[in-house]
Amino acid sequence: MKDLSAQKLSHSAEYPIFFPCALMLALLTLASWPHLTGTAGLSWLPSFDHAQALASYGSILIVIVLGIRLFRLTSRLQELETARGVDNHAALHDALTGAANRRQFENRLSQLLEDGTPSHTLLMIDLDRFKPINDLYGHAAGDALLREITQGFKRLVRRDDLVARLGGDEFAILLPGISSNKAEKSALDVLSFVMKYRLTWESERLSVGASIGLVNINQPGLDAATLLAASDEALYAAKESGRGAIYAADLSAEPGQETTFRRINADISVAFRGKRSHEPEDGRKQEASARLMTNLVCDHSDDRRRVHGARRRHDVRHWVSMEPKTVGDALTPGILMRELIGDAIAKNDGGADFARWVMAMALSAASRLSPAEVGRIHFVLPVPARAFVIVPTLVDELLRSNALSRVPIRHITFILHGVETVYDSPVLKEVHQRLTASDFRLGFEIRADNLEVMAPLRHVPYAEVHLGRELMKKLRPGSSDNATLDALLAITKSAGASLVSSCVDTQEEAELLTSKGVRRFAGPVSGTPQPLHEVLSGLSSPSKAQAHALC
Repeated sequence: MKDLSAQKLSHSAEYPIFFPCALMLALLTLASWPHLTGTAGLSWLPSFDHAQALASYGSILIVIVLGIRLFRLTSRLQELETARGVDNHAALHDALTGAANRRQFENRLSQLLEDGTPSHTLLMIDLDRFKPINDLYGHAAGDALLREITQGFKRLVRRDDLVARLGGDEFAILLPGISSNKAEKSALDVLSFVMKYRLTWESERLSVGASIGLVNINQPGLDAATLLAASDEALYAAKESGRGAIYAADLSAEPGQETTFRRINADISVAFRGKRSHEPEDGRKQEASARLMTNLVCDHSDDRRRVHGARRRHDVRHWVSMEPKTVGDALTPGILMRELIGDAIAKNDGGADFARWVMAMALSAASRLSPAEVGRIHFVLPVPARAFVIVPTLVDELLRSNALSRVPIRHITFILHGVETVYDSPVLKEVHQRLTASDFRLGFEIRADNLEVMAPLRHVPYAEVHLGRELMKKLRPGSSDNATLDALLAITKSAGASLVSSCVDTQEEAELLTSKGVRRFAGPVSGTPQPLHEVLSGLSSPSKAQAHALC
């Protein structure tokens, strides 16, 4: 095939030369025909009238043919130039987002490093909480989010700046000819944009966070390997701090001295009460919604009744799973619980104010019931795990607010979200001890389908493990092959914990969980979330209560 293409190309290249030469020779012959037959002594040639006229017409024809040929050649050259430009663009740009790819990034970085008096900055950006979007909503949603994020980056930077996607959810921005102060402001703008960005997908609002590593290129002689290693370390420091942070790597000009790291947005890293950080930044109303959980096993604790007396019944009849959200409007849908918790975790207090708000809403709704009614309800409250690490006194605050409430809640299970980043913190062990001493329970949510997500059980004896929506999506109802679920059940049983799900979408999933031994679940299969106080007031209806408390 290659030989044939080469031959065709060679013939095409030779043809434009041969064709006009042959035509010009024919025209010269016609134009000189009378001379050849009359005076040149070639009388044996036949006489040919109007030879010069024919030569003129032939000249016009040749000009037309050559014009057509020239037009075709020009069109072909333009096509080749366009194809070459497309190939060059594809070789230097990411096909999905249109940003520069790693090759163009490395070339541009090498050019900046050759500057004798550099004043440039590299931002290394990694999106947080991006994988759950792919797992829950599919790669189409993830691709759309990456494209929108890229366009946002391009709007924030200058014309000469370079936005590159290095792969997956990792980006880099090169800022040539910029001071360190302006570079840090640009990094803050980038972080603010990502934290506020929302993608509307299938009537839901999806969001991600970001961690940023910053390196100033302000000294000659740096090499790309050193610079990239420093930016990766700064990015890692930002993630270790709980994400949503910007860390700068200050490269030392003295040989042998280590690189130092500092947080750019350290001025907002201290937790303050009363800032109402749990409220959405767009001003929409936040609501404490909830669902009744389907419970196949009722808790009749005879020991408790013997201790506290028959008149103070502590047996749990209903389990209520709280799901905070924001109320949407005609233009945009509301924000659901997972996004709210993700935003809370990225706050400077790790979500402590959000946890206080969740507790306050639960106590407010419980205050509308009698102590006896509240004693038959078990509240399942979602809280960010990082909040307890950032604010170690948070657990005492929650316990104190409950104790001082007009109608204290007797049964609470706090479900930690985002525990995978802080599960080995000794603070969580102290939190568990304090809650257990107050007769409360502690659990955590898992999202990945590998057994590493069960690592928190090695550090704290949690009472419950909640299956996230990512895991529920990977179950296969109707099939006996659900090895991951079987393994999770075995691990939780050996640890003395219970496996629960609050993300059951279909009746088939509910039947699968029931057949495997899961005795409590909730989700769309149990109905849509309602305001918490309405759910609690509806528990006085015997038919509704029996539908969710099957003993």
